[in-house]
Amino acid sequence: MELLFKIKIAEKCWKDSLDWTFGQIDVLNKAYNGKGKIVDLEKSREILRVAKERNEEEKKTMKIGIEKIEINVKPVRNFKSSLEKLLHSTEIYFSDMKIPPSPFDLYDSIDNQELSKIELGRYIEKVKKNLETNWVAFNQSYGGMLIKIKLNDYEIK
Repeated sequence: MELLFKIKIAEKCWKDSLDWTFGQIDVLNKAYNGKGKIVDLEKSREILRVAKERNEEEKKTMKIGIEKIEINVKPVRNFKSSLEKLLHSTEIYFSDMKIPPSPFDLYDSIDNQELSKIELGRYIEKVKKNLETNWVAFNQSYGGMLIKIKLNDYEIK
């Protein structure tokens, strides 16, 4: 078995995830009126609606890209898992409640007619925090994967 790791694939996955993460932050900031509050609920919803389809397409592209890493060792599995978690950053969980509601995606919540400005603002803040936390974890797994691949004497091309 040849121990070959194609680093260009991993670098592309990292770059695509950076672009996706920054794109999400830009959309959220625009929908949230910068760092302020939601002034026009319908305008914020429309911004999120427009971004929803692009978000799904980019997620699919990244998932296809990461599957091109064929090595099945723990650091690579951790990297893939971490990317998957990053891509689910738009899901909202409320763990601080006794009986938390089931998780839902921010982009799916915009169609709820009962959604208020305050709720949407809270959801956006939650997703921004998820993006931050998951991006840091993703980068740690990326760095760890690269070092472990090198330490385990894989040829890196």
